[in-house]
Amino acid sequence: MATTQYKWQARGLQKALSHLAHARAYNALHKKYIDTGDRIAAATLLSTAAPGALAWVTFNDLSHKPVTLSRDDFRTAMRFSLGIDLPNLTVAAENQTACGHCGSSFPSAKHYQVHALVEQGGSAGGSMYGSHNIILKAVEKAAIDAGVAYSVGTTVQGRRNQIPDCRVGTIAGPGGTRHEKFADIVFPDMTACGYRAQRVYGDTTLRNVIGLHHNNLTVVHRAHSRPGGALQHAVAEKTKMYDEAMRGRLNEEVAILAIETGGRMHSQFHRLITAFARFKADKIAGPLPANARQGVAYNDSTDPAVKAHRAIYVRTKSSLMGRIQVARVKTIAERIMRITIPHPRCTRNEAVSH
Repeated sequence: MATTQYKWQARGLQKALSHLAHARAYNALHKKYIDTGDRIAAATLLSTAAPGALAWVTFNDLSHKPVTLSRDDFRTAMRFSLGIDLPNLTVAAENQTACGHCGSSFPSAKHYQVHALVEQGGSAGGSMYGSHNIILKAVEKAAIDAGVAYSVGTTVQGRRNQIPDCRVGTIAGPGGTRHEKFADIVFPDMTACGYRAQRVYGDTTLRNVIGLHHNNLTVVHRAHSRPGGALQHAVAEKTKMYDEAMRGRLNEEVAILAIETGGRMHSQFHRLITAFARFKADKIAGPLPANARQGVAYNDSTDPAVKAHRAIYVRTKSSLMGRIQVARVKTIAERIMRITIPHPRCTRNEAVSH
């Protein structure tokens, strides 16, 4: 048969074989961690293997990676993702170096790392070693990039100001006293992005999947054996709280933008990124016909409009996902690297709540 007449029938076979090889290697490594009792490594692996979790490695956007992640950030994030102890924390454990915030010392590098990620500040949320405001800033930049209107309080010295636009309602506190609840960010008109509700509030939540005590998050949420266990627990807590605050409100909803320290993102976070990407593609290339959106009678390889729309959509979604994941690993790297640096402990008023 002539070369020009040959047509490869098994299109996508190499991709499928690659996925199969990676799945087998992943399953073997996860089984090894479970068999050896290393639940921390197993939980981190489950989270890191989630769709889009490693988008930060190849993220470039329009800026150079060093502008977004320093060399130390990148090195620390990569070691964390692979379950490798950081040399400076190993030295800290050998020398019994005190934690720069609480003065405690620990027997291993893993203990120092977990302490930096799980230790809470004086209020109901936020690590004393750095809040997750970086992730919120990434969501804000994603909205700007997509051209979606939003409102968010300004952050000064690590503390975010609450604005009336982000007020959701009131919830019951200790002793039955009700107090106001504010979201992290609000999008006043999301119907054009495919949401049923016009006004959507966003709550960014960075949830840990590892711990070292008998009642740690890894065991309680079965994060070592159940993918997304920590996220489901976090979203359930947040949803219950916001349902109370938004009782009786119409045409409004809350999106819990939850992400695990390993990189797994909740479906509500994925939905927001997808909506932003589709909104930008519609704005640039024009909305697709209804049958094209439903995948009927259109082929994006032949229809120029559909092809252009898909290219913009895919490129934008990849960029937004990378931006969020870069913010996550930057937050984690800064928490871990700062643990032995003397720093005043957060007070109740200084800690940034989730």
